[in-house]
Amino acid sequence: MFQPPRIEQFGLSRANELDFDMLLARMETEAVVRQAPLLGPLQLAAWTRTPEPRREAAFSSARSNGDREC
Repeated sequence: MFQPPRIEQFGLSRANELDFDMLLARMETEAVVRQAPLLGPLQLAAWTRTPEPRREAAFSSARSNGDREC
């Protein structure tokens, strides 16, 4: 799905009117002068592992029947 550039969404300028190289240089200069970071879109990532089955559960039924462990 196409989304227009944010600068157009906020009504600051039209993409076809911009000199992107000049805009980048101006933003970098401003960030350096102010010692401020340039932040991009927030992105998150995560992963997980499923727990392995417990071995104790396999022996619990044998113990409840009175069987001995070997």
